[in-house]
Amino acid sequence: EPDLLIFDEPSAYLDARGRDDVVALLARLAERRGAGTVLVSHDGQLLGLCDRIFEFGGGAVREVR
Repeated sequence: EPDLLIFDEPSAYLDARGRDDVVALLARLAERRGAGTVLVSHDGQLLGLCDRIFEFGGGAVREVR
């Protein structure tokens, strides 16, 4: 069992069904809470699964939620 899971654009280049499968998988992982998760994405549906959201831009980091 890992202590940390890291995902970089896990839904990039997937069709709608693949994207929905990734969202479902990440939601199940979040429910288990067995590991911390870091997710990098531009996908609003995936970001909806996150407890905290940070934006990176212009040399700065800002917590959005």
